[in-house]
Amino acid sequence: MEKLFFLLSQRQTNQQKHPHQSSPHGTHQAKLHVHGKALHALHKIESFPSLSLTRSLTFPLLPSQLSSLSSLQLANLSSTNISGAIPPSFGLLTHLRLLDLSSNSLSGSIPQELGQLSSLQFLYLNSNKLSGGIPPHLANLTFLQVLCLQDNLFNGSIPSQLGSLVSLQEFRVGGNPFLTGEIPAQLGLLTNLTTFGVAATGLSGVIPPTFGNLINLQTLALYDTEVSGTIPPELGLCSELRNLYLHLNKLTGSIPPQLGKLQKLTSLLLWGNALSGAIPADLSNCSSLVLLDASANDLSGEIPADLGKLVFLEQLHLSDNSLTGIIPWQLSNCTSLTALQLDKNQLSGTIPWQVGNLKYLQSLFLWGNLVSGTIPASFGNCTELYALDLSRNKLTGSIPEEIFSLKKLSKLLLLGNSLSGGLPRNVAKL
Repeated sequence: MEKLFFLLSQRQTNQQKHPHQSSPHGTHQAKLHVHGKALHALHKIESFPSLSLTRSLTFPLLPSQLSSLSSLQLANLSSTNISGAIPPSFGLLTHLRLLDLSSNSLSGSIPQELGQLSSLQFLYLNSNKLSGGIPPHLANLTFLQVLCLQDNLFNGSIPSQLGSLVSLQEFRVGGNPFLTGEIPAQLGLLTNLTTFGVAATGLSGVIPPTFGNLINLQTLALYDTEVSGTIPPELGLCSELRNLYLHLNKLTGSIPPQLGKLQKLTSLLLWGNALSGAIPADLSNCSSLVLLDASANDLSGEIPADLGKLVFLEQLHLSDNSLTGIIPWQLSNCTSLTALQLDKNQLSGTIPWQVGNLKYLQSLFLWGNLVSGTIPASFGNCTELYALDLSRNKLTGSIPEEIFSLKKLSKLLLLGNSLSGGLPRNVAKL
């Protein structure tokens, strides 16, 4: 152990910052440099009421001697290349409010003794090689606000007892591929939750309707799992929801029109499921929506013209479904659109000339439909367009010269149509 650096700071009692992000500037501080056998010197500083540990070099093993610091409140050992197991003796640090061991190489299981840290508010164990089950004893941490266990090797199920952590604001266990079982309905009691992340796990079962109680939830990251069943309409009660990520699951049934109540929603990802039925026009009430992706499902019916009310929408992906009817000209009112993907459907009618209003459009995919008529010359107004794929439709007429004036266009696919006429003479200059 060549060198161990401790930053000691007497925290102000009225400080409101997250202790993991707090800065020593403006507070009384002292520095202690310990050389040689640094761990033997820990007993000399055990009287400090608040101690934030940061590294100047790396630890080969997590020092169990830290448990002798009986007044320790903050322990930040993130990204110090620590390996080995978490010492059970850490359960003696009953004044600890923050424990950050993230981004290391820790292995083994979480000691049940961590459930004795009665003052703990923030627990970061993410990005390690921890295994075993998530201890139900963590439910004893009644003041816990943040629980980050993502990107490890945990197995078993999520303990239903965690539903008693009423102060919890962030719950992240994603990136644990061996985590199985159903999502406990009791987690719907965590009404202070702002973030719920269980993506890239082996969780199955259904999305609990009790999640409608999560009135402060802002991000629901529940994708790339084995979750099936329908999307609970109760999610429409989560009025603070900004990001709803339900893609790459086994969801069936229709898209609940109640999701249209989510006026703060910016991202709605539903792609890669087995959803059916029509796209509810109620989604046009999600006035903050920026990204809507419901591709690779089995949706049918027409594209709601009311989606044209989504003036902040930048990306609309509805490809690889069974949509019919015409392309609504009202989509041209979504003047922020950069990507419009409607390929691999059964859309018919013509391409609306109003498409020229989409001045920020960068990619438009309509291939694999039944679209007929001519290619609108108004495409020449889409000066940001770099990819245009209209292949495998029933288009007729000539190719408008205006398309070849688009300086950023690098991909133009028109094969499989009934186009006529020659190419403009200036094509050879492109």
